[in-house]
Amino acid sequence: MRCLVPLENDQGLQSKVSAHFGRAQFYAIVSCEKPGAEAKVEIRSAPGLMHGGGCGAADIIRSFEVDAVIVKGIGIRAIQVLREIGVKVYKTGSETLDQVIEELR
Repeated sequence: MRCLVPLENDQGLQSKVSAHFGRAQFYAIVSCEKPGAEAKVEIRSAPGLMHGGGCGAADIIRSFEVDAVIVKGIGIRAIQVLREIGVKVYKTGSETLDQVIEELR
């Protein structure tokens, strides 16, 4: 499974998960082939990725070829856009990227 996780900063596995999807300054793409397997992580810059929703953001997310986004907070329009393109939305209470990865295992 490939997941997108919005981040506040780029501190590797200690990066803080963004409180709101549309205001993330960075995002991680986490690939985990099977439960218990080691995850592959790539962090990229992405200011305002989904703020306000919209087709452009949907095209960007689609190009990442992710199955899901894992968020702390997200607007209703962003949820609708993601669902329309077949991306699942999961909520997390985790504070850091490494904690999200543990949830995936």
